Amino acid sequence: MAHADRKIWLGFWSDERKEIDRIVKSVRETLSPVRVIQVSDSINLGQHVKLRKPLPAAQFDLPIVEQYPPRKSYFFGLYYPEPVGTHLARTRIPRRAVEFFEQVSETLDPVARRQNLERDVYV
Repeated sequence: MAHADRKIWLGFWSDERKEIDRIVKSVRETLSPVRVIQVSDSINLGQHVKLRKPLPAAQFDLPIVEQYPPRKSYFFGLYYPEPVGTHLARTRIPRRAVEFFEQVSETLDPVARRQNLERDVYV
């Protein structure tokens, strides 16, 4: 059964697979992807794609890699589980986005991690 509402996606995009592969390799210990979605998992809708089978609820809010070579589109990110229009989502989505991007940037740049540990960060 499809999800009744659209979900927010947080993540990184590149037209070069090696760029996404570099991020995934760097964050593997803390943000290992739970799934790789490929062209065969999707239906082409012109500018967008739709999964043939809806993303299982257990895979929301977890890192996912998407690879669409014919489109030169590669992604690493996560789908936020709550409906977009709710008050709860409007307060939680920005926090989750900051958390996710900080996790990735601190893994890619150890200096950034040290700087965050040296100062108080409130989200």
